[in-house]
Amino acid sequence: MGIFSKILGGGRSLAEYYLSLDIGTEIVKALVFKVDLENGTGIVKGVGRARQGLKDMHSGAVSDISGVIENCRQAIEMAKAMAGVKKIEKAIVGIAGELVKGTTTTVHYERIKPEIRIDFPELKNIIQKVQWKAFDRIRQQLAWETGHNEIEVKL
Repeated sequence: MGIFSKILGGGRSLAEYYLSLDIGTEIVKALVFKVDLENGTGIVKGVGRARQGLKDMHSGAVSDISGVIENCRQAIEMAKAMAGVKKIEKAIVGIAGELVKGTTTTVHYERIKPEIRIDFPELKNIIQKVQWKAFDRIRQQLAWETGHNEIEVKL
């Protein structure tokens, strides 16, 4: 099974463009790409890079979140401009370091009235519900993996 079959979710509708964001200790890298369904490959349309400031990261851990966010914005805007796109609906984000444990979970949320446009308060509510559901699943998984029922987890 290829990486793009996981992104596409087994044949669901395909977004126009995707964003891949790699938040590194020294450099944030962003790619805007499309998926070629015929051969299952990604076609890079735009690339962006932004160097982390001296105080943004320390030993693989974020020390200035606002600086890292701004670096991400710069890299993303650069990649979007190169690709000639304004809006990207799906993203893959990677961040590494000693204090980070990566895990993947899928959460589904069904709206009561999907035909109505999402406003900002509803979007915030959806994000909060999905985050809590993901948080609970990840805590349970980590408790099982480590054998400790109470483990500190941050999203």
